Amino acid sequence: MSNVINDLPTGWISTRLGNLYNFEYGKSLIKGSRASSGKYHVYGSSGIVGMHDQFLVKGPAIIIGRKGAAGSVSYSLDNLWPIDTTYYVRDDKHLCLKFSYYLFKSLNLAKLEASTAIPGLSRNHAYNETVLLPPLNEQHRIVAKIEELFSELDKGIENLKTARAQLKVYRQALLKHAFEGKLTAQWRAENQGKLETAAALLKRIQQERAQRYQHQLADWEAAGKQGSKPKTPKPLPPLTAEELAELPELPEGWGWCKLGDFVVSIDAGKSFKCDEREPRANEIGVAKVSAVTWGEYDESESKTCTDTSKENDAYLIRSGDFILSRANTIDLVGACVIARKVTKKIMLSDKTLRIRFDGFPQEYFLQYLGACRTSLVTH
Repeated sequence: MSNVINDLPTGWISTRLGNLYNFEYGKSLIKGSRASSGKYHVYGSSGIVGMHDQFLVKGPAIIIGRKGAAGSVSYSLDNLWPIDTTYYVRDDKHLCLKFSYYLFKSLNLAKLEASTAIPGLSRNHAYNETVLLPPLNEQHRIVAKIEELFSELDKGIENLKTARAQLKVYRQALLKHAFEGKLTAQWRAENQGKLETAAALLKRIQQERAQRYQHQLADWEAAGKQGSKPKTPKPLPPLTAEELAELPELPEGWGWCKLGDFVVSIDAGKSFKCDEREPRANEIGVAKVSAVTWGEYDESESKTCTDTSKENDAYLIRSGDFILSRANTIDLVGACVIARKVTKKIMLSDKTLRIRFDGFPQEYFLQYLGACRTSLVTH
């Protein structure tokens, strides 16, 4: 600040905030006393908190958080009622009020909050802040330039949002083309006659699954039939002619099948009594629904299991697990991830499923379910 003060623009001065402004106290107006159908905004520390049919201060005015959201800054062009958790600054013919608003925003008054229980801003601390003051006409010019540049930033943000939405649509279209065979058309042409057909692949998977079952059964019998008997793999009924007639045409060598033809097992989590905090060392957590978003597993999004009788290693999420969210917001229900980084003992919840697949790498199913997630949600 010292270098800036020593090299001020022509006509500017350095002064204390208290030499320029008077922070006035708002007045209490409890919620039950407000007229919700009124036309005047009621302001609290965090901004508008209601309406009333009377006003306390003639606008325009600046509202500054005193308690709660201490140091926050709002601007009202119209008449208003600032409540007792706020300060307010009235319009002043010697200063551009909008300039003052941007000045207060730049000062980060929240850093001055002095209370330990409820954050509070002392106006005397604020008054002691050093500020740079330009002439009045330049204040108006500064405001005009700020709002011009903010408008450009807002347009840039809107353009970024539009671009993100377009990329999302493009990603879905790309995945759709991938699983319709359009992305590998040239590769298939170059390897014609060398590729295994989908029908042959499915038959091979079923044979390998049957062999694995025989090995598991033999091991179970050799162990004296201890534990649960391995379940006999049951192939799903084939697609009917009517179902096939409704499906689009496939590339040569491809075939329609059911996802269950490749599912080895589905493990559901359980409902646990939990503390909402993240588990500490030696505690077991339970994954929140927010732990599973498209393509990512976030183990920090977990709760602490407080009922130790519910702790079960069988529910623990392990590195490489394929996890699907079966209950979530409309955007995330059906979201699936591969848990690539697991450093904590976190259990599946009743809103998550662990799926084990056969026949393809898990990454294939991750992308496939991402491609058809709209259908999964609606059905």
